[in-house]
Amino acid sequence: MSKKVLLITYYWPPAGGPGVQRWLKFTEYLQEFGWDIHIIVPKNPDYALIDTSINPKPVSDKIRIHPVPIWEPYKIAKKFTSDTKDFAKGKLPTADKQNWKQKLSIYIRGNIFIPDARVFWLSNVINAAEDICVEYSIDRIITTGPPHSVHLSGLALKKRRPTIKWIADFRDPWTRISYHKELKMNRLARSLHKKLENKVITNSDVVLATSYSDAEVFNTMGAISICVTNGFDPLDFPKNKVISDKFIIAYTGVLETLRNPSIFWIALEDFAKNHPETAIELHWMGDLASEAREIISNSKVLKNIFVDHGYQPHYKAVELMCKADVLLLTNFPDGTGKGIIPGKLYEYMASGAEILSFGPPYSDVETILEKANAGKHFTFHSSTSDISNYLHQLLHTKSHRSKESLNADLEEFNRKNLARKLGDILDKV
Repeated sequence: MSKKVLLITYYWPPAGGPGVQRWLKFTEYLQEFGWDIHIIVPKNPDYALIDTSINPKPVSDKIRIHPVPIWEPYKIAKKFTSDTKDFAKGKLPTADKQNWKQKLSIYIRGNIFIPDARVFWLSNVINAAEDICVEYSIDRIITTGPPHSVHLSGLALKKRRPTIKWIADFRDPWTRISYHKELKMNRLARSLHKKLENKVITNSDVVLATSYSDAEVFNTMGAISICVTNGFDPLDFPKNKVISDKFIIAYTGVLETLRNPSIFWIALEDFAKNHPETAIELHWMGDLASEAREIISNSKVLKNIFVDHGYQPHYKAVELMCKADVLLLTNFPDGTGKGIIPGKLYEYMASGAEILSFGPPYSDVETILEKANAGKHFTFHSSTSDISNYLHQLLHTKSHRSKESLNADLEEFNRKNLARKLGDILDKV
């Protein structure tokens, strides 16, 4: 008898960004471990990022996609403000730089759309999911968020069909993520968020966390939580590290204002000034906070080394990672970032580049970097001279580990091994 599971996810190709890669890879490899996978996705979504190069590659006919119509309020909001796409990516301007339209949009997002603007998809998803479970005799479901409104569909299904086993996958925290407090929520809205989060955590059979610290927190909240991190797929990477005669520092993804380490820009400018004979380049592939762009434009040194690629397909990001000598990783500077492990970390490590990381002290990222000897972690209050000296050290060593030894260190983060772990959880739940 085949094993069956229903996954409910908002992000699915052609959506771009890190939210897609986790479950795209899991579903690809779960098939190899005997699972038939049904996936509910939005039929007409308004994704903030599009990557048409990503194509699901099932190894058999074991994946079945079920598109379910969604109504997106962001489509209306775009008529009033051009910041809608940025808000959807989590890019919120600081309070002192918000105009009245931005303030109103953020207030509506925080107090009207609870838990988020995709909540209007909920009723359609619940009805479709129940029909699919009945038609295909499915007794296991997975919801993945953000958007965390997706988890509410699991909560509703669990109430309607108590024998269903429900796994709630938290790719990011809900109320503990840094930008949550920037949503101008009133007391009632904050209370509703907390209440809904608690219901999801205590009624699901298993809560998946992407970091060790988050799993510990969920367990203290009454969950049975297991850490299944993000990872990398060796098939996405070349066998040998690309060596350049330039010293390339690179970043891939979105950098929001709250994760912008101002000391990095000071240290980088100092480093570049002290090495005029070196061809230093800073390659940026993705979105960059306006505050960071302003810093670059106001510095002749930074402006001369900055290469802006804009948003590119995932495979292009991997190509850039493999060319880089140093890869920049940033996180929220306060305690809420301690348990957040950006999904790109594992692909960064698989690329063979050194990682320059910024975030809170004693974080999961710092632990992983030290264990894998893959780079160095700094806080937002570190000395700029220490950062500049570290870059100087990397420039003069240009020490690239062999891909063989690197991948041996990272085998626990191989996507296939992670999918095997997930399959075991599904078997036992």
